[in-house]
Amino acid sequence: MTARVARHLPDTRRAYGDPVPKKPDDEVTVLRVNPAVWAQALKAADGDARRIEIRGEFDVVVHNEPLPPGERVNRTS
Repeated sequence: MTARVARHLPDTRRAYGDPVPKKPDDEVTVLRVNPAVWAQALKAADGDARRIEIRGEFDVVVHNEPLPPGERVNRTS
C-alpha cells in the first residue's frame, strides 16, 4: 500500500515506512536516496571509512577523509 501525502504537508514517513518523530524538539530531515545512487556511493567508499554525504535523491558525494569524531553529526535547523 502506498501512502499518499499532500504536497503542502510534511512527509512524516521514512523511505521504508517508519514514522518520523512529530514533536517540535525531535526534528528530523529525511532524504530519500535513489537506490542505484546509494549503491554506487557504497561501492566508491569501499569500506575505507570514507565519508558519504547525502545532499539529495540523486546527489551523493563520497569524501576521501572522514570527519573528526566531534563533527560527524551535523544538525541543521
